Amino acid sequence: MADGLAHDARDIRAVAFDLHGVLTTDPFGGIRDFERELGLEPDSLVAFFRGNEISAKMERDEIDTRAFWYHVRDEVRSRSGVEIDLREMVRRMEGGYGPTPGMAELIDELSGRYRTALVTNVGRRSGPGKGMAPLERFDVVIESAVEGMRKPEPAIYRLVAERLQVAPEHLVFVDDFEENLPPAEVLGMATILFRSEAQCRDDLRALGVEVSPSAIEATG
Repeated sequence: MADGLAHDARDIRAVAFDLHGVLTTDPFGGIRDFERELGLEPDSLVAFFRGNEISAKMERDEIDTRAFWYHVRDEVRSRSGVEIDLREMVRRMEGGYGPTPGMAELIDELSGRYRTALVTNVGRRSGPGKGMAPLERFDVVIESAVEGMRKPEPAIYRLVAERLQVAPEHLVFVDDFEENLPPAEVLGMATILFRSEAQCRDDLRALGVEVSPSAIEATG
């Protein structure tokens, strides 16, 4: 896993990126604000989106998005007695994040010299990024609900390499959830735990990927 330190350069031919939290800012910022306003425990709503089997079913398109939101409402009501306005919760979820500065420019810089992919866990009715991700810049876009598989299931990483037409050892996988990286590493991929655009560029460079240093960092 890349971590901003020196790494042996590899013959990298493709880079795959997560969407939320990588190409967009923290997707849970608006939800955390909503938790506080409702008097709920920190991350009590966020927990429904991480390692929760109901959200996993939605992301594999085994249940629809509406069923997921109803589940959240009913569980919160049962556990805490708090009634959630689902429309407001969805609005907070969608309005609480935006594009990560500099990441569209990074994708542009890689384009044409490296194969690129967007790999996202997303429900079928909650399309990838709502225009926040530069989808047209990617060679491959993989959505969990379309494929019926999600990160960190090993099959989706094999699919990424297959669609990009590169061997796993020639691929870098970038994600902000640490639990999504080990299955990629098992296949032989290099991985980067995303924390910022500048750090991502540094770690790509350490792996031998030809990208410039962060312009944001240089001018900030």
